[in-house]
Amino acid sequence: MKKAVPAVLLAVAVFLLYRKVTRLWWTYDDVYNLKVAVAHAWTLPFTNPVVWPQKLFTPMISATYELLFAAFSIDASRWYAVHLGLLCAAALAVLAALRLYVPRPAALIGAFLFAAGVPLCSVATQMMVIHHLEAIILGALSVVAYVEGVRRHRYRFSILSAVLYFAAVLAKGSAVLLPLFLLVLPEREVETRLRHLIGHAVAFIAFVGWRWAVFGTISSAYTGWALGPHELPMLMVMLPVKVVMACAGAAPAAGLILMVVMAVGAAMALRSRKAIAVAVISLVLILGPMLPSSKELTPREAILPWLWICA
Repeated sequence: MKKAVPAVLLAVAVFLLYRKVTRLWWTYDDVYNLKVAVAHAWTLPFTNPVVWPQKLFTPMISATYELLFAAFSIDASRWYAVHLGLLCAAALAVLAALRLYVPRPAALIGAFLFAAGVPLCSVATQMMVIHHLEAIILGALSVVAYVEGVRRHRYRFSILSAVLYFAAVLAKGSAVLLPLFLLVLPEREVETRLRHLIGHAVAFIAFVGWRWAVFGTISSAYTGWALGPHELPMLMVMLPVKVVMACAGAAPAAGLILMVVMAVGAAMALRSRKAIAVAVISLVLILGPMLPSSKELTPREAILPWLWICA
């Protein structure tokens, strides 16, 4: 019973923070996503490029809209009730992943900060990014399954991790580099970690092949802005600043103070070379894919850097 207390406290906190999202209505891309769900078979987004003019290929969101439409028609309050449930699930999945390496109080604080931050608040108010939550849930559970597999030498956990990773990538392409993060986790020796990543390599190849079969390319047409090579150095310099401002929110002064306090806490946690290496490599894996679209950075797009500093 004592072990369940942090999870219960976190779920209650997330509910209290975001319970009012059930009063929201359709916004942004919801109408297009609903149109796809109503007008086409649920399999179409998995096989037909016409659904993805920007070659984003996140078919899990279309499948989710299809499922919710079949269950609730266009009753937005019920859709957002499911969205609220996924917010709780995302926070709990982060809690489970953090619990692998830190005591319950620290894991609870990290997961709560993640749940209460500006980026997740932004995701909470937009149904069209429900797949961000799905990717976080699946990705965090993939980490948990992988670490358990390596620690216990149980390949069935690693296979489960690979399946969850594959589903996470279908939800959101930003999860595609997750195996590289798993590779640098401080678990046993490198050879053991590599053996437990064979399933993830198969999943990665399967995803790339699937994407190529649908689009004839592995790159996306979505960058937000046209970029020239001469702009990349300045983008690299400004990206951390934009991430910090996106996480600071509408009250930049208070947000920046919070970020400084969290940065001090994060620095105190990096007490070994291994910890520093994991932190730096994981941050590069997060920020690197963000660079091409970083001319304009919205709070929801900063959710992974925010998760990084909370962890």
